[in-house]
Amino acid sequence: MRKRLSISVLVITWNEKHLLSRCLEKLCPNFDFDEDEIVVIDNGSIDDTSEMVSERFPSVRYYRLEENIGVGPARNRGIMVADKDIVMTLDNDAYLTTPFSTLKASIIDAHLHNPDLGVMGFRLCFPDGSYQFNGRAFPGFVQPFYSRIPFLRSIMYFKNQYNSHLNVNLEKNSTGLHEVDYLLGANQIFMREWLVKTGIYDESIFFGPEDLEFCWRVKQAGGQNMINMSVSIIHDYQRRTRKINKIFFLHTYAFYRTWLKMKSLWR
Repeated sequence: MRKRLSISVLVITWNEKHLLSRCLEKLCPNFDFDEDEIVVIDNGSIDDTSEMVSERFPSVRYYRLEENIGVGPARNRGIMVADKDIVMTLDNDAYLTTPFSTLKASIIDAHLHNPDLGVMGFRLCFPDGSYQFNGRAFPGFVQPFYSRIPFLRSIMYFKNQYNSHLNVNLEKNSTGLHEVDYLLGANQIFMREWLVKTGIYDESIFFGPEDLEFCWRVKQAGGQNMINMSVSIIHDYQRRTRKINKIFFLHTYAFYRTWLKMKSLWR
C-alpha cells in the first residue's frame, strides 16, 4: 500500500512582508506540520521579513538568500531543501480562502486518478472573485505586445490570439480538471518525480516565463498539465511585468529566448 503523499508548499518573497504575512496567516491554520511543510525562500529582503516569520510563524522553514537571484532560481533553492513528495508553489501575494486540508485532498485525489498528471494548479481569482485565466495555452510571438497594449486587443486578429492564449472558454466549465498547456507559477503543483525527467526551473530566467518553460518540458516528457477549476485561490496579482522597468525588459528577453527554444510554438 502506497504511503500517504506529503506536500512541500514553497513560497518566494522579496521585500513584501505584508503580503507574505497575509499568505502565511491564511495557510498556517490547521496546517499539519508533522506531515507537510511550508518553505519560505527570501530573495534577499532588506526589511524585517526574517523577524516577522520567526516571531509569528515559527513552524515555517525560512531561508534567506544574500541577494535577489530571481523567481525561478529561488524556487530551485526551495526545491533543493524541500523533502516532501509533492511541491506546491504559492506566490506571496496569493492566499487561501479554504483550508489547506481541502486543497491537499484535491491534490492527492487528482494524482491518484490521473497517473500522467504533470503540473496542476488551482483556479486563481482576483480579490473581487473574477477568474485570472491561469490555465493557459502556449502563447504566440506577439503575446508580450497584445497583453500590454489594450488597443491591439481591439483588432480582431489579436483579440482572437489573446482569448486563445487565455483559454477564455474554460470559465464556462466551473468544476473539475481540464488539460491546459501551462499554469501560472503563482500556483504550480507537481510530483518531485518529474524533476528526474525534466530538471528544475530554468536558472537563466530571472522573472518569467519560467512557469511556461517548465510546463513545456513536463509536457514534452509526457505529462498532462491540468487546472483544477473546483477550488479557488485568491491571487492579489501585483503585475510587476506590466510596468516599464528592468523586470519588464528581463521578462521580455526571457520570453523570446524561451519562444525560440520551444519548437512547438512555431505556428
